[in-house]
Amino acid sequence: RDGDGWDAYAAWRDLITNNSVQNNAFGMIFDETDYINDYPNHNMKNDPNDPLLHGVAGNVNGMEFHGSTSMSINSSQNSTVKGVVFRSGYSTSGTSQVMVAYSRYGQGKVVGLVDSSPADDGTGHSGDNLYDGWNELDNGILITNATLWLADKSNGITDLNYKDLEIYPNPAKDILNVQSEINISTIKILNIIGKVLYQKELNFSATKINLHNFDSGVYFVEINTEEGKQILKFIKK
Repeated sequence: RDGDGWDAYAAWRDLITNNSVQNNAFGMIFDETDYINDYPNHNMKNDPNDPLLHGVAGNVNGMEFHGSTSMSINSSQNSTVKGVVFRSGYSTSGTSQVMVAYSRYGQGKVVGLVDSSPADDGTGHSGDNLYDGWNELDNGILITNATLWLADKSNGITDLNYKDLEIYPNPAKDILNVQSEINISTIKILNIIGKVLYQKELNFSATKINLHNFDSGVYFVEINTEEGKQILKFIKK
């Protein structure tokens, strides 16, 4: 929002079509259609294993878009591209009218979102004409799932099976117990936007975490061992 009359979608179109990113390497391009209001939107891809729609932060069943554009995706330009949220009334198996998509590029990952409001949690600069949409339907859940997917170092990390780990009680009030079948090397607690609030080096298969200084809300426990890592969600009462 620098006053030059360009919205973000126009800047991204310029980046791709002027070959700064050759041959649309992400497999997605923002459309020229402007100011789409689509709420409530429940038009999600039916994939129970999708990391954005069904990630560690929870399930995404609906979103709201305000003054957005849309995207088109092209798997011939990037074979990994996938649309997961589509404009209301359009096919979830199509390649147009996509509202959320993601892909891999080289060793990296990309998530495309057609609207800034789902990621606006009200903490932005008050003079920038922002729209706080974080708590509308499952906007915040999708943003958190997407952030964790982007931040995951992948490909060489193997997730531990849930059967190897147990956290209890959940919801927790004062103490969170963590139990593993193998020794834990590092344990972290992150808030819903991915900020590390607690970190400890261990060489034990079980530990207790004091939650007295944590506010009520949703948190994530990241548990690392020599065999991989896992992220589990818990609620602090």
